[in-house]
Amino acid sequence: MTDQFAYDADLAAADLSLAGAPRVAAGAIHAPRRIFLTGATGFLGVAVLAGLLARTGAKVLCLVRGADADEARVRLKQAFRAATGRRFPAARVEVVCGDLGLPRLGLTQTDADRIARETDLAVHCGAEVNWSRSYAELRAANVLSVLEIARLCSDIRPKPLVFVSTLAVCYAHDAPGIVNEDADMSRHLAGMPLAYARAKCVAEHILGAFGRAGLPVMIVRSGLIVGDSRSGRSNREDIVSRLLCSAAWTGIAPDVDWQVDACPVDFVAGVLVELARRPGPGMQTLHVNHPAPRHWREVVAWLNVAGYRSSLVPYDRWLDHVRRATWATDASLRPLQPFFLARPRILGGRTLPELYFEANRERIDATRSRALLAQRGLRVPTIDGAYLARCVGALAAAGHFPALPCSPARRPLAAAEATVAALLCEHFCERGLKLIGIQRRVVEGGILSELLGWRLGQDAGVAKFEVAFRRRRGAPDETLPLILKRKPGDELVLAIGEALAGTCGTTLGKLFRDGAYGLGLLQAHKREPLLYRIDEPGLRTHMPRLYGSMRESKGGLFALAIECLDSAAFPTWAEAGRPWPGETIRTVVETAAQIHSVFLAQTHLLKQKLWHPCSPLPEEMLPLWRGLADHAAEFFSDWWGEPSLPLQRRAAKTARERRSVLAAMPRTLVHNDFNPRNLAFRPNAAAPRPCAFDWELAAVRVPQHDLAELLCFVLPPEAERAAVLEYLELLRARLELHAGTPLERIKWYEGFALSLDELILERLPLYALFHRIRRQPFLPRVLQNWKRLREWFDPAVGSPAVLGRVQ
Repeated sequence: MTDQFAYDADLAAADLSLAGAPRVAAGAIHAPRRIFLTGATGFLGVAVLAGLLARTGAKVLCLVRGADADEARVRLKQAFRAATGRRFPAARVEVVCGDLGLPRLGLTQTDADRIARETDLAVHCGAEVNWSRSYAELRAANVLSVLEIARLCSDIRPKPLVFVSTLAVCYAHDAPGIVNEDADMSRHLAGMPLAYARAKCVAEHILGAFGRAGLPVMIVRSGLIVGDSRSGRSNREDIVSRLLCSAAWTGIAPDVDWQVDACPVDFVAGVLVELARRPGPGMQTLHVNHPAPRHWREVVAWLNVAGYRSSLVPYDRWLDHVRRATWATDASLRPLQPFFLARPRILGGRTLPELYFEANRERIDATRSRALLAQRGLRVPTIDGAYLARCVGALAAAGHFPALPCSPARRPLAAAEATVAALLCEHFCERGLKLIGIQRRVVEGGILSELLGWRLGQDAGVAKFEVAFRRRRGAPDETLPLILKRKPGDELVLAIGEALAGTCGTTLGKLFRDGAYGLGLLQAHKREPLLYRIDEPGLRTHMPRLYGSMRESKGGLFALAIECLDSAAFPTWAEAGRPWPGETIRTVVETAAQIHSVFLAQTHLLKQKLWHPCSPLPEEMLPLWRGLADHAAEFFSDWWGEPSLPLQRRAAKTARERRSVLAAMPRTLVHNDFNPRNLAFRPNAAAPRPCAFDWELAAVRVPQHDLAELLCFVLPPEAERAAVLEYLELLRARLELHAGTPLERIKWYEGFALSLDELILERLPLYALFHRIRRQPFLPRVLQNWKRLREWFDPAVGSPAVLGRVQ
């Protein structure tokens, strides 16, 4: 521990007793007609000021720094105009000259007496937000000012105090695993390596003494505060803006497991305004964080999709960049060098930021706070691509960020209405069909769908709708839940894929661009609607109903409306990554047999429809396969407990021979993404009927391929080889029955073993690519099951040996 840290720790501990035994004046709490506000020229404070003016009738007395009252008033006017674009409401805002860093807030005795006598409530937003300075340097503005304001609120008559703290007080190396609103973090003061958090913690403790003495105190522990959800107005000085600017300008970003727990400034301001409007009694603490925070890697991926080229690099390598940063090479991070590079002894040699990584940080419990805010009608705005675009656009307009390379084309909801109406008119053969209403339902889509939605408009990608309509005049109203998929052509899909690969490494992005045409991703927007129109019972029974498809005249998107397969028959254990009961696996295997039987040994009928462009030679795909394997090795090796590259490289090396052998086996139409993520169970009188959706990747392969993928996802950890043999035999027997085609047993097992190598070559490494950006919880179990299956079915051993080992 350095001398400075030891001095700060001792000073902070001593400051816990600063409040002494405070006395709070007796008297009634008045409705807030005049509010004392600090920090009004700051990023949060000015938003609070605007909110108080808009949502209350109170006058606001603002403490503002300045050489005199006139200079302070000019500063506030400029800040208000810059933040809101509106004229400064001088009739309702009064400025008092002061400084949080000075004794008694820099107030004259007259001004201090007037605040104590005339105001009804205080909102203390002001602080020095600095993650690099010491506690001693932050003490005056962040600790002593709180003591002074609490005394003003306690003098003459009690005045409720709303105080802005930080969730950083919840992070200490000796803190409990879960921190709720009641946690007294002053007990862990010595374990807080961040001086800013320590100062806020001491301030909370001081306010606790006043609260116990009778002063109504509301402490708001906020996460990071980011740009306005509507305008994108952002604080250039905050850590998120600086990291974004650095990533865009330098082309690199730290590859760290960090949930960006941040809320838009207008939401946090709204919380403070609501507390000021209706202050609660006694002492209470709120945790204000985002219920669905974005991962840092998702944010970097969005930068790449938006056209900025920035790759994730190992944390140590990125720290070297920070260490070498100058004002010329990275002006965004240069001021934060002390924060990023410090390694306090209490963290065991780790850097300060590592305290906030997912593996190390405490879990914040905000259950009670969210319930309270929900009761008051406050909802956190979504952090999505459109929001990030607004924030980046605002930073770019201010000259802090490169200009946005790709601007999203926003499409109003009416465009979705028109598409749905046109498709349903055709489906029901009713030209007079009229939509009564259309409501978008919340759906958790994949990252590709979400990014496509941002690039193409808010209603692009995949969305669920509840549609109310009337077929004709006088007909009864009907409702229909459906899924609307609106996708672009190949060019943009591959561009998004390249951006995601580029996020994981510049080289991988280039390899993806050159080899993605061999991954089966092309023509997906045409392939799926054609499949849904095939009039074969073996397919139709186990697919969603098709309500229609079209190419939209405006924008050229390919639209597809299908049955929404949400149903009560979908069991909770059927989620991706959870093991399935054997009975259900057998049911789905029988379903697969019916699907596969339709085109078994008749794939020439599919080829006539050009399901896929001509496949490249394996030699052309080798660079991409190797790149994907190198990237995935970090995850696969960890989950297997042994190096994964030898197996992956062997799968790439033997691809030509393997595919030649597979091409000689009976092949059929396979789903090619056959796992619980794309399976549902339609209610049926006898038993729920499995249905497969999302046929975008459908291909001509051996039927064992779908079974291999399914078992990777659903095989229980206690399953033995005999169970796998049973599923293989069940699929073979049912296929022979439905299609009337004999399937040689030895070749059948060989095809299954070779299909496993196909999965480790392309599909599973692609999942690892997505896992890097957004955690795929099911993936570790999938890889562990693949490894078990591969040990039982090793094509290198030879087909007869494989059969003998399984038996």
